[in-house]
Amino acid sequence: MSSIIKVDQIQLADGSTPSAADLGVETPGSILNTWTAYSTATDLSTSTSWVAATNLSIVLTPTSTSSKFILMFNGGGPYINAVGSIICTFGRNGSAVHQAGYGLSRFYEGDPAGPSIAPHSMSFIDAPNTTAQLTYAVFYKSLGGQEVQFNNIDRGAPQFNILEIAG
Repeated sequence: MSSIIKVDQIQLADGSTPSAADLGVETPGSILNTWTAYSTATDLSTSTSWVAATNLSIVLTPTSTSSKFILMFNGGGPYINAVGSIICTFGRNGSAVHQAGYGLSRFYEGDPAGPSIAPHSMSFIDAPNTTAQLTYAVFYKSLGGQEVQFNNIDRGAPQFNILEIAG
């Protein structure tokens, strides 16, 4: 036996429209939103302070204070034409979310005779505990002040993805 239920509108007892959470749709662990940013820009710097990568920022507003965000960055590739390191992390509202040691990703070139290129890859789970607007970005810096190239068009377009997860 099968049944069909047709509903034109669902209202709470006070006449207001229910949220997804009221209906049990936003269960913990479910994906609430997704955002993506790409960049084909050439990014280079000698800065030993965090620099926001060109076109790799996302502005969002959390659904709930209990939301968690999975930040993922892949593709493209750093380049150093000398002995040195480039380190990368994510930023939230202008500050690095992980500052300890070598950030979340480090690329080291140890051969002064030749540059190496390898794709970027890093991820992080952030729990900002707010419903205020946030700006997430991919950050990088030179570890020793030598010129580092975060990305160039010849390495493809790096992709920055964010998933909002219900808490």
